[in-house]
Amino acid sequence: MPEERISDIAKKLSEQAKKEAEKAFEKGAAALESAIEYRDSRKKEKEREALEEAERHFKDAVDLRQDYIEAFVNLAAVVDSLGKEKEALNYCDHALEINSENANAWFRKGIIFFHMRQYERATECFEKALSHEKKNGEIYYYAALALVSPGAAKKDNEGALELFDKALSLGCDNVGIWGHKVLSLAMAGRPQSEIIECYKEALRKYPENPFYWMNLAAAYLTIFEFEKVREAVKNAKKFAQKIGDEKTAKDADKIADEINEWAKIDESKFDQNNPIDLANRGAYLKRAGNIFLALQHFQRALELASKRRGKKNREVVKFAQEQINDLKTKLK
Repeated sequence: MPEERISDIAKKLSEQAKKEAEKAFEKGAAALESAIEYRDSRKKEKEREALEEAERHFKDAVDLRQDYIEAFVNLAAVVDSLGKEKEALNYCDHALEINSENANAWFRKGIIFFHMRQYERATECFEKALSHEKKNGEIYYYAALALVSPGAAKKDNEGALELFDKALSLGCDNVGIWGHKVLSLAMAGRPQSEIIECYKEALRKYPENPFYWMNLAAAYLTIFEFEKVREAVKNAKKFAQKIGDEKTAKDADKIADEINEWAKIDESKFDQNNPIDLANRGAYLKRAGNIFLALQHFQRALELASKRRGKKNREVVKFAQEQINDLKTKLK
């Protein structure tokens, strides 16, 4: 029957188009992987060329197969990286028209809004993604970032900490998660011991990361653990040199040179358990422009003074809280 032949031909053409779409998708995925490698090695021109190649292949894939959700989502990621956010959002919407419960499409749409600094809309998309996929740590990570990013309408550090911990429990291996978690710990006024433990956890996972060694050194400095500062700085320099990061290596040398002077100041003038001394050092650090370290000193002063009686301690509580509020405003 002619109708049956037409049906068979249409079926074969459809199957052929599907195979060609899959080949185009594979080429796009390979080009995208190359773009990521170029980005990591800071070869911007090569990265852009690879992204443009990936865009062509993913467009071929969706032209050949118009219900190809994965290709639409990847295409959205690529054009977003090329700075075409509105076009990227349209591709996400195409994917969601095919399947409104696709978590990857909602997640990608949220990331695009995040890049556009529309954090409330990003949060809505991440919540949609999590309603369909609760075991993807990366979604929890970005959902946390949207709650605490500069420009977020209502920052929620405690809520972000819950999401960071959930992301980590699900195996999220984004190297930046630890630094963001520490910032939320500091902004939430958590004790220094939690910040130190967070960096230790990061180093258990990334033992050769010089950034985390440097920050662990800074954290130990706020509680005057100078030997531990020296050890952390030594490791920071070693691993920075290993990857050719001369700037971090020089910063480590600078801190190493200053530690003995800090120790002398501590021995001669400062009591690490005296909230007044901590507040004074915080004020010094603030004037020197070291906002994050100053914030840690004021939080430590507040923590100690709030547990003690007397007019002086009440004054420290008031002063430290004012300084913390001011520094948090500067960090927004």
